[in-house]
This record gives sequence, structure tokens and C-alpha cells, in this order.
Amino acid sequence: MPYVTPYLSGVVSNSDAAGLVIALKDVIASEGSGLASDIYLAVLGVVAIAEGGGFELNAEIASPEKDEKPSASTRAGGPAAPSPIRGR
Repeated sequence: MPYVTPYLSGVVSNSDAAGLVIALKDVIASEGSGLASDIYLAVLGVVAIAEGGGFELNAEIASPEKDEKPSASTRAGGPAAPSPIRGR
């Protein structure tokens, strides 16, 4: 999504993270039972991250290798890809 990617990276301040927690908990309270399970799980994940305070978000860049089969080292527990969300 090239038109959205510039808005998906950056630092979320402690105050913005606190506001995000409040807003997402409101979503869960009002719409939780109507959300698709993958969306609900994503909302819960972001709430858990934001409750820890500010965080940094790095957009994942799709690479051609993503469509290929995992390498032997990845299947055998080799190094994992870096997390796109990092706590501050």
C-alpha cells in the first residue's frame, strides 16, 4: 500500500500511546463482538504494546523473497526477522 506506508512508520509518544489505549478499549467495548477475529486480535495486540508507553513503528517492506519457501535455517530455528514494532 504505497499511499499508506509513509503514515505507518515513526515514533508514538507516551501521551499518544495512552490516547490510543483509551480509543482502542472503546472500540473493543462497543464493537468487540462484531469485529472479525483477526482484527480483534490485532486490536488487543496494539493495546498491549501501547499500554507499555511510547513505541516505534517501522513499516514492513515486502520483498520478493517473501513468496519463496522458507530456507532450511529459518525452518530449523535460524535467525528470525526483526520485529516491526519496537518499545522505547
